[in-house]
Amino acid sequence: MDKDKFKIEKLFPTPLYLCILNNKISNDQLAKTPIKKNIRNHTSTTADVLKDYPELKKEIEEHLNNYLQKIHSPASPDLKLYITESWLNFTKKGEEHHKHYHPNSFVSGVFYISVNEETDNIEFVNGKQSAMYIQPKEGDSWGKWHSTNSDCLIGVKNQLLLLFPSTLEHLVPPVKGDQPRISLSFNTFLKGSLSNLDQVYLNL
Repeated sequence: MDKDKFKIEKLFPTPLYLCILNNKISNDQLAKTPIKKNIRNHTSTTADVLKDYPELKKEIEEHLNNYLQKIHSPASPDLKLYITESWLNFTKKGEEHHKHYHPNSFVSGVFYISVNEETDNIEFVNGKQSAMYIQPKEGDSWGKWHSTNSDCLIGVKNQLLLLFPSTLEHLVPPVKGDQPRISLSFNTFLKGSLSNLDQVYLNL
């Protein structure tokens, strides 16, 4: 058996959409935002933050519907994603964001307003892991971790937008730098025709 003559296909990958936006939120605007304590950091008291930033909201929704077209290729031309709620996250040095996913939402997203690009990141949890834990062999200081056997750590930067399925668990590790990490999160839902029911029933 020739162990070098094989390939590995990654079935049903989880999409993560990344882009840099043109719009931003200024520090003066942020200073007017009332905040409250969250589980391990702080968040805005309102869940409709984007109503105050219509141009930013419009740009995010354009990318949301690009995500919908590229990832799901809907047959119905009227199917759209729209933002149902949006809020700000404030995470100071030593604070973190607990592991969670976003219920009652189809696609969720994060827009980074003010981060330390050297140290800040987001961690996505591999929900497809086996019930068995197998220690990877030594490679670098962390062993031979890769996308099929571990969680994924993504470095973030200012004005970066991330879009991902709302069922994907994620967390923010403790912030290391003195600069507070500020981001805007949001949830979405679908409007329009999901499918041609006659065609669905014919295929059952």
